[in-house]
Amino acid sequence: MNKVKDSNQNIAKAVLKIRQDNKLSQEQFAEMVGVTRQAVSRWEMGVSVPNINTLILISEKFAIPVDEMLKSGDVVEKIDNNKTPFKKDRNYSIVFLTIGAEWQ
Repeated sequence: MNKVKDSNQNIAKAVLKIRQDNKLSQEQFAEMVGVTRQAVSRWEMGVSVPNINTLILISEKFAIPVDEMLKSGDVVEKIDNNKTPFKKDRNYSIVFLTIGAEWQ
């Protein structure tokens, strides 16, 4: 049985790419964001996803906009040292219902 959810694939690919681009093990990445190595493994496999607070933390630590982690397509490619995001395909399929719930 395949436990991977299609809706989790964007975040799974983003987390894996961020971790590999920064040459971090799952253990090192987990320490940086305050979770277990197993949680990072589940994110990368698409079995589960980080909560909104953890997504924000990852965004801040690695200078990747949260919306880029949630969008379909590849994670943002950095084109200069100022960390300017660039992405050719702008397919916006973002669900921010959880953010709204945080503000109530």
